Amino acid sequence: MAPMRLMICLVAGLLMSLAVLPAQQRPAWEPPSPRISPAGLLILDWMRLGSFDYNPLDWDTPTPKRAGGLVPPYIRKLDGAPVEIVGNILPLDFDGGGSYEFILNATVDACGFGGVPRINEWIHVQMKPREKTRPLKPGHEVLVRGVFRVREVVDRDRLTGLYAMVADSVTARP
Repeated sequence: MAPMRLMICLVAGLLMSLAVLPAQQRPAWEPPSPRISPAGLLILDWMRLGSFDYNPLDWDTPTPKRAGGLVPPYIRKLDGAPVEIVGNILPLDFDGGGSYEFILNATVDACGFGGVPRINEWIHVQMKPREKTRPLKPGHEVLVRGVFRVREVVDRDRLTGLYAMVADSVTARP
């Protein structure tokens, strides 16, 4: 029985040591390339955007400590790409006639009454100048088309934003 315990301890130790390797030393994983929409845009999905821990040592906070260089290449290469993505809208301004700025996230329960999304599970969206969405209330599922940006927004050594978009169009989903 003692050799079996020793073997279990050795295997457990090996697995634990792999789990704490810095992100740069972990085996590279990349999701399949995004599909192209009929409009010729990359179709982004939340699984791709949220597929990594921005800061593995501070993964469970919505504003992790800055950890430069940990955004995977398959995410960085999306910077500046024309994209479309489906998500739920949380208006940041609303004048009854629509919104110029909003948060787009994967689920309707983010922030309002559910779990707070991680830094890579939401997009700060601004409409093109002098454009705004039609009137939409929080929780509406929408299709957003525009230019996607990957930028670390830092305030006092904490990341307060990672993804942004300038939207060309916002369409309500049925």
